[in-house]
Amino acid sequence: PFNVDSLSMSKDPKTRHRVRWNDEELEVDLVVVACGVTSSFGKQLAASGTGYVFPHCVRAFQAELDLGEADLEKSFGDSIHVLSLGIKDVRFAALIPKTRFVTMSLVGERDLSAAHLAAVLQTETVRQLLPRGWVLPERYCSCRPRLPVRGAKGFWGNRLIFIGDASMSRYYKNGIDSAFRTAKYAVQAAFDHGLSARTLSKSYFIFVRREFQKENAYARILFRLNDFVAARRFWVRAHLHFVRNRPRGQTAQTLYYLTWNLFTGDARYRAIFWTSLSPRFLLKMVLTGLRYRCLPRKAISERPATPLQPAMLSPNPSPLGPLRSGCTVAIVGGGPGGTSCGIALKKMAAERNIDIRVILYEGKVFDNERHYNQCAGVLSPPIEELLERSLGIEFPSPIIQRTIRSYRLCGRQGDVKLVSGTHRSYAVRRCLWDQFMLEQAKLHGVEVIHCRVTSIETIPRGVIVYGENGTVRADVVVGAFGLDPGTASVFEQWISYRRPKALETIITKIHPGDVWMRRFGEEILAFLPGMKGVSFGAITPKRDHLTVNIAGPRVNTSTIEQFLCLPEVKQWLPPDYEPTAVAEQCHKGLFPNRPARVFFADRFVAIGDASGMVRPFKGKGITAACKTGVAAAKVMMDYGISRKAFHAYRLACRPVLADRTYGLLMQKLADALRMTDAVDPLLSLAQEDAGLRRALFLSVSGEEPYRKIFREGFQISRAARILREILRHKVSSTS
Repeated sequence: PFNVDSLSMSKDPKTRHRVRWNDEELEVDLVVVACGVTSSFGKQLAASGTGYVFPHCVRAFQAELDLGEADLEKSFGDSIHVLSLGIKDVRFAALIPKTRFVTMSLVGERDLSAAHLAAVLQTETVRQLLPRGWVLPERYCSCRPRLPVRGAKGFWGNRLIFIGDASMSRYYKNGIDSAFRTAKYAVQAAFDHGLSARTLSKSYFIFVRREFQKENAYARILFRLNDFVAARRFWVRAHLHFVRNRPRGQTAQTLYYLTWNLFTGDARYRAIFWTSLSPRFLLKMVLTGLRYRCLPRKAISERPATPLQPAMLSPNPSPLGPLRSGCTVAIVGGGPGGTSCGIALKKMAAERNIDIRVILYEGKVFDNERHYNQCAGVLSPPIEELLERSLGIEFPSPIIQRTIRSYRLCGRQGDVKLVSGTHRSYAVRRCLWDQFMLEQAKLHGVEVIHCRVTSIETIPRGVIVYGENGTVRADVVVGAFGLDPGTASVFEQWISYRRPKALETIITKIHPGDVWMRRFGEEILAFLPGMKGVSFGAITPKRDHLTVNIAGPRVNTSTIEQFLCLPEVKQWLPPDYEPTAVAEQCHKGLFPNRPARVFFADRFVAIGDASGMVRPFKGKGITAACKTGVAAAKVMMDYGISRKAFHAYRLACRPVLADRTYGLLMQKLADALRMTDAVDPLLSLAQEDAGLRRALFLSVSGEEPYRKIFREGFQISRAARILREILRHKVSSTS
């Protein structure tokens, strides 16, 4: 490590910058500035004419208060206290207990000082929390850290990127997480787009703005509303009325959700804002607030002079609240979604020191490959991060049969290789993956029952799950049964669940021999064949065989035989391969391309394919199932198992829901290209256009939202070039 003395910045994007320190110099391709807001280096760069504007900051005030171990445990226990006291300039105060000290952090819209600490310590609420007779000593440890409240401007340039607090971060929250996210976006932009100021403004700046700008606008509104309420005693009394007198009511639950997430940052500010605008909640709060506001002064003065004491919003005020010790979760389906949900539940329960029972029903037995799931078996990013960070599982490298680093989109007359420097998928045998995940679930304490569920019934205090080998009473049921029609009918009879619309798929495998397998390297072949009723096809290389799959509105064995006989497909198969023998080795399945009509209700949530929460046209099914399983587990642990609580799950799935229209549009566009023989002109143009190649890669790999693909990859100018190329191809072919 060393301190940078200066940067020699070049305005020419082709010229590299120079970094100087301790009489040494280094020429670099990219400068990443992660200096935060406490260093003076950022201000130096802002004054150097780079176009960078330092973030607007305020100074918080922190103090370490020595209470002693005994008094600390008695006063605070293991709880962080967050106080909105209505004191001018102090937005909120947080008291965080340590071994014998409590850290008091004061945050506001302006710079705070020791005078604000004295004002907070004089309030009746804080005096009740502190030990009787405790006074602030003359000398104590304190600091005034900078806190960014508005993001920087111009935090990118030619070969220059600012990350972390030096760029933009979440308002008052998640500084470390914001730093990680901006670092991730910076790497992605540098590798996939380029290092010029223009490309970074269209990639890195857009990424960061999308993540933080609107979110922070909602945050400012919410904190101003909180300031307004905290400064008016009758509104505070209205809040405490519901929390103390009706802790199990819906209004108290909403208050818990709003208060908890506003100060912890667990939910997005946008979700908190729209929840606060619920008409029923607002009506009750206004009426109760007016009641306390309009009470005669005499009536208030005759009451005992008790101060407004702090109230703890319990996370378990309702049977449909967050899971607690003694609760039982029944998961129907042992695929990647069901096992991920079960593992995440047991992991989070262990971290919170609570004991819950998780039962997983799976009718298939994957040991010795006795049963299969109909799937191409590709693990897409970010599967490694999901396993290791969210589930605490080491990535199973031994079962990986091939690493996939690129795709090849094939037409009748040519093909184009689609590559990204950061992409890495993995081809596995699906039965081995399912067996691995079930074993991991058992190791984490999930009870696995190998039988099918035949019926489900709601009872006053839970749900009865009827299996082929007995019944179980559960508090909540998780539907992770994929698109199995038999199990789906059980849920449709029990609740208003309706399975998602889906495409049919046919999967087969071919063993061409070791010599032929070497042709495929580390890429998947994708096809948009000009066959009626076939939306797409793919050939995925495994260790010793090829997995071939097609999908469409209605496909069968004769359809895949026709697909395998196409010239563009046949050239990738062994010369002696006979497609007519494929009928005996086919598996038929379904591929969702719409969300389920009702995928959550009281004591019920669907995940994975059963919910339809996969990307249209490019599902990334295994990864999507794991993500939805983890998201559902977090909601059940943090928010509850009611229909209202599962709205947080819907918010977690919002990227998929918001991208649905664009995904279906992409599917219609692909169908139009297929049926008009326009695939080859598109591939010909992609050979020369790197931007189009990237758009096609993202369309095939599913790494980015389709909305972004359309905006960045199919602008009007590029769409016009594509149309001209298609028309030119049509004219030349007819002549």
